[in-house]
Amino acid sequence: MKVKKVIGRRVLIKPIREEYKGKLIVPEQIKKRPRKGRILKVGQLRDYDLKVGDIVHYDRFTEQIIGEGDTPEILINEGNLIAIENE
Repeated sequence: MKVKKVIGRRVLIKPIREEYKGKLIVPEQIKKRPRKGRILKVGQLRDYDLKVGDIVHYDRFTEQIIGEGDTPEILINEGNLIAIENE
């Protein structure tokens, strides 16, 4: 499914999967849930000055999954964003 426009105080994000390195044993459940992503589309936000391409961190289990496959796009409310990364 292709999203034409994001409505309300939400952002459309493409999750970024991180590789776990080292000797730490990480459960599979944790590996499958990324907590950061690149912004694809922005709705009408009030509190943040975000633009397409920004990398953000978000609360786990607060997203609405859109699409299928290994890394589907996700829709997140503005209030569930935690941080914006510097590039």
